[in-house]
Amino acid sequence: MARTFLAMAVLLVAGASAQAQLTVTNIQAVSPLGSVEWQTLEYHRNDDVRFRFEVRGARPDFRNQVDLEATIKLTDIRGEIVARRTAHLQSLSGAESVSGEAGLDLDGQVNPGQYTATVTVTDNLSYQEVRFERVITVKPNEFAISGLTFSHDEEGKQPAYDRATFVGPLYYRMQITGCDCSRGQIDLKIRTAVLDAAVRQPICLHRDADVNFPVTGSDSGATVVGGSLHFVRPGKFLVRVVVTDQNTKKTTQIETPIEVRNP
Repeated sequence: MARTFLAMAVLLVAGASAQAQLTVTNIQAVSPLGSVEWQTLEYHRNDDVRFRFEVRGARPDFRNQVDLEATIKLTDIRGEIVARRTAHLQSLSGAESVSGEAGLDLDGQVNPGQYTATVTVTDNLSYQEVRFERVITVKPNEFAISGLTFSHDEEGKQPAYDRATFVGPLYYRMQITGCDCSRGQIDLKIRTAVLDAAVRQPICLHRDADVNFPVTGSDSGATVVGGSLHFVRPGKFLVRVVVTDQNTKKTTQIETPIEVRNP
């Protein structure tokens, strides 16, 4: 069964607390940690299916708190549920606007194909509920970089939302899927470069790293790799990551923009 992560944060908005219709707006498919909008609704088997949204019209109780539940489920084309989880949130103070995030880790357990992701938000005080659906595609296993995320700390607890950061260190984490395991080990060469976005030329030397470790026949051929970059000036840049599977000589790469600002 796929693992599910649900998180909701409350934003206090001034205004009257009269009962309103429960609605969900500003829905975005986002990468893990919500750091950037997902450009497509296509996922690899080890990706996170994650949505960020805003809920309005939740009813506060006599303590000025709201009581919400969020359920995310994934159904296949036959209507069978392949994953489902519910998370409960009780806010510390009443709010007319609640920002939420619901994520489903495919964890290699969901077969390739087309699925419907449904997120349902329930207000337990007004007995209203609202939902949205998105059709997603889980791609067949392939050698690829997925789930590239950035953070301000090495543990990834302070995500760099919208791929913006400040002068200084920036940490990244990515998943590499479809690695060849036929020789009893995963053997990768990873090259990372930072380019000036305007001229698309490197502004520093390439950084190479080797990743190799033994695997068993039951391994999925996926691994998570992390590292860090250091920016010494503000500007708009491109981060390019090229990964080569040394067992098969296959290469995959990803390029993503980064905006660096002064503190």
